[in-house]
Amino acid sequence: MTCFDREKVIDDGLSRLRTQYRESPNLIAVIRHGLEQIADVADAICTIPEEHEILSGVGDQLTNVGKRLGWPRCHCVCGNTNLCQSDDEVYRGFLLARRYQVLRLFDVVSLEIAAAHIWGATANVRNLGGARVAVGPGRALTASETEQIQLAFRVLPIAPGIQPFLETATGPVWGFGAGWAGLCDGRWSCPVEIDPYGCDE
Repeated sequence: MTCFDREKVIDDGLSRLRTQYRESPNLIAVIRHGLEQIADVADAICTIPEEHEILSGVGDQLTNVGKRLGWPRCHCVCGNTNLCQSDDEVYRGFLLARRYQVLRLFDVVSLEIAAAHIWGATANVRNLGGARVAVGPGRALTASETEQIQLAFRVLPIAPGIQPFLETATGPVWGFGAGWAGLCDGRWSCPVEIDPYGCDE
């Protein structure tokens, strides 16, 4: 797909020839060849934004998007340990969440959407009151996801001054949604305080 009409660009270029040169097929062929090369370059330039978007970028392209958003693939965790997000789809989810943080969208709805980008549709957010918020995946995490909990809380759009908690309960929580009506189906909510930059996790 191109962002311009290739033939129109070439025809417009040829139409600028002075009248006395329009009868020279050799000159027209040379100019047409040059205009086609320019069109090839312009065509390649048109694809750059598409290849460097969060939803369509892969590999180094996605890495460059992350750098521009201030979220590189590798992060220092607990002093001298580096944790890298080499999987493009995992990294993409974190970048999608990072957009909300960059835009300073600190409302609950934005936090819910950002958490869903990281953990999927089961992710949930609860206001605990007293400048505290609990965010959880709403499901059991894989070993890799568990390892990246601190990174998730670094990228989620939680306003400065709000204390984050990890909601470890899976399924409905008593008092919230379906958990209140069906007590037997509900689980106790015991969110755990999270320090995204600490070494206790």
